[in-house]
Amino acid sequence: MKTLRSLHPAIQTVITSTVLVALGDFLITSLLAVHLRESSGLSGVEIGTILTTLVVTQQVLPVVGGALADRFGRRQLLVLALALRVVGYLAFAAAGSVAAFVAAAVLVGAGGAVLAPAIKALIAEEGGDRVLDGYALRNVAVNVGAALGPLLGSVMLVWNFDIAFLIAAGAQGGALLLVLRGVPPGPSTAQREAGDVRPASLATLVRDGRLVRLTLASIGFWIPYTQLGLSFPLYIESEVDASWIVGVFAAANAALCVLLQTPVLGRASRAFGYSALLPAGMASVAAGFLCLAALPVLIGAGVFVVLFSLGEILVLTTLDTATGGLAPAGGSGAYFGFGALGWAAGALLGGTIGGAVYDAAASEGALRLVWLGYAAIALGAGAALWAASRPAWRTLRQPA
Repeated sequence: MKTLRSLHPAIQTVITSTVLVALGDFLITSLLAVHLRESSGLSGVEIGTILTTLVVTQQVLPVVGGALADRFGRRQLLVLALALRVVGYLAFAAAGSVAAFVAAAVLVGAGGAVLAPAIKALIAEEGGDRVLDGYALRNVAVNVGAALGPLLGSVMLVWNFDIAFLIAAGAQGGALLLVLRGVPPGPSTAQREAGDVRPASLATLVRDGRLVRLTLASIGFWIPYTQLGLSFPLYIESEVDASWIVGVFAAANAALCVLLQTPVLGRASRAFGYSALLPAGMASVAAGFLCLAALPVLIGAGVFVVLFSLGEILVLTTLDTATGGLAPAGGSGAYFGFGALGWAAGALLGGTIGGAVYDAAASEGALRLVWLGYAAIALGAGAALWAASRPAWRTLRQPA
């Protein structure tokens, strides 16, 4: 709390609102497929269409949302994003057809696509020397929602999941009220100092080789990151006759990221500087996969979750810091939006190819090779991220 109070008031507001946003999101997304199957009787293809619409909208549109945040201001886009999500979750509650569910997914996804780059840009431009702390606390806020949302969602699934949509809408509405009260209108500090800021066009973003290299390198993180929710739980369920353990590991990952985010990141950045954090984080992720390959199932899984969580702590926050460091003054929204394409590509590759690879390896009893492969990807991504992020550290003051 002391760290949060030391940040710019607008950053305090968006971090606090992120807790509400994440709580509402994870309340719904963790169990949406189950609800659509059990309550609405939709087929697997119909459910897949709705979920894919939500994911694709949220992962591809940030490049547009970020540019809009640069053009019209952080507060205006935060308000728009949260309003879209309120309407979207209310539409989910009222939906009675596949088309209505898809429309609701578009609204929620579009709101998320605008929200994330606007928040990250505000932290970059109001954070000053404390920008790393701002991103760290944002990740803590997300993981608080990730830990609590599914628990509340499980209760709602038994009781009445339509009420969950109303709770999610109320959470987004609460975040909207916080933004209206705590984020001042007008340009950010960086935008005022830079004067007339023109949003970067897609052509400008593509021509910035530093941004393109960092985004491409980030794919090597998002591919193994996707396996935390795909290959890893499938592996545990196939090896252990107690599927509830998957939920325990998921909760442990969220709890570790909440409890260790600030102390681990703070000490590591002061001891080694920004440039070492990305390769160190990817080395920790790689070590986690190596433990899955070498150790008995439950021991390996436990060590994997700890090492993966440490890597996640170091990489996510530092990657945001590097992206903001590459952006021109007052124009970071578009840069964060473009950087989100790395997340989209990594999630797509990790989810489609990763799923196929897991099925093929599991049928042949060769999962150890899969874990070794992800370890190799993580190590290669660590080297690529180290090289790609170097230009950003020249513009940012190193932690004391």
